[in-house]
Amino acid sequence: MLVGLLIGVGILGGSAYAAWHFWKTRPEARQFKPPRKPLKVEFAELKQVDFPVVIPSQGRVKSRAVSGIVPEVAGRIVRVAPAFREGGFFKQNEALLWLDDRNYRIATKEANATVRQLQVKLRLEQINRASYANAVALAKANLSKAEAALELEKARQSAAIANLRRLNALTQSSPLARNEPQIKEANATVQSATAELTKAQADLEQRPDQMEADLRAQIDAAKARLARTLTDLERTVVRAPSFPGRIADKTADVGQHVTPSTTLARAIAVDYAEVRLPVPSSLVGHLDSPDPIIDAGGNGSQSSGTKTRVDINATIGGREHGWTGEIERTEARVNQSSQQNFVIARVPNPYGRSPALKDGQFVRARIHGRPIKNVFIIPRRAVRRGDFVLMIDEEKRLRRWRLISLWRDEQTVIARQVEGEDGQVRDLKEDEVLCLTNVDFAANGDKVDDGTSPPQKKSPKGP
Repeated sequence: MLVGLLIGVGILGGSAYAAWHFWKTRPEARQFKPPRKPLKVEFAELKQVDFPVVIPSQGRVKSRAVSGIVPEVAGRIVRVAPAFREGGFFKQNEALLWLDDRNYRIATKEANATVRQLQVKLRLEQINRASYANAVALAKANLSKAEAALELEKARQSAAIANLRRLNALTQSSPLARNEPQIKEANATVQSATAELTKAQADLEQRPDQMEADLRAQIDAAKARLARTLTDLERTVVRAPSFPGRIADKTADVGQHVTPSTTLARAIAVDYAEVRLPVPSSLVGHLDSPDPIIDAGGNGSQSSGTKTRVDINATIGGREHGWTGEIERTEARVNQSSQQNFVIARVPNPYGRSPALKDGQFVRARIHGRPIKNVFIIPRRAVRRGDFVLMIDEEKRLRRWRLISLWRDEQTVIARQVEGEDGQVRDLKEDEVLCLTNVDFAANGDKVDDGTSPPQKKSPKGP
């Protein structure tokens, strides 16, 4: 039995050795690699263009002005205009309501009568004062005349006395010869004229200038009261705000008594509408700012004057309708949570056609920014993950580059430069060939078949 076991082990060992020997001495198998066919791809030649920037946004329409219609005087409404109804259109400063004005007319007449009465008093005072002034002037003239007559009589007396002395008849002469009665009469005349002047001056002093000044002040105050009553009378006609608009809602009608604090209606402007549109901070630089540049002192320059066009669209009644507006201004603050800027678009004449662009309407907007100059438009389907694109060089080999994008939207990526896998940055060139086909597992340098002969101008080789 032991002999049989040894024989079995020997047979197994010999078989194993024979198998190992044959495996070690086997001939080498010849490997066959089939030739790799070029990848069939679509391509496009790049062209340098100016890309028109369009920023999508959305918002709600609001009136550029909302104003309450409030009377400035109290009274009962006696009449309303046809436009004074909900939905009614009115012109700028159009009369909308009329209040009972009888009390205001009476107050105006009373104020006017007071002014006239005071003016008559002032005129009489001026006449009286003028007559007293004339009396003083006349008394002064009479006094001057009497004093001149007295001087003349004194001169005659001196001449008469001198003549009598020459004749040695002075002592025997009569008072008449010495001109004494004439001197006495002239002195009496001077005294009378002096008394008249004193009386005239006293009468004039009894009417001082302050009386006339007081009357003038009273007239000014009466005229102010008259102006106020006239203004109140005008205000019994309640007018629309200083813009063309529409009545949004009203709370008063004929027969109601109103006060200056009563809001009769709410009006909205219809000359143009506004839309508040959000714009990401990253895209604001593509817009022409309508705002002036202001320094710390409040001084500023005008804006560039270039208006940014906005296309407004809304679905009304199942149909698409469009309007054209422009960016008028930007809001002063950036939203802290979303970092969105807000621009205000102005749409003129929102009620100029049917359907109207009404207050509160939700709209979509396309904001036309400044075009990006001298760039290349890359279709989205040609852009791989990580912004990589495949370019075809002059040997029809794929070269992998990463786009340095300036703009992107759902259809395109805009770029001027690309970066290689080694970090080298270069400018894109006119007529470079871009691979449009989404080639899975393509390696850098793979051959492609674009169905054409090699183009004259091709992309440079990759790094």
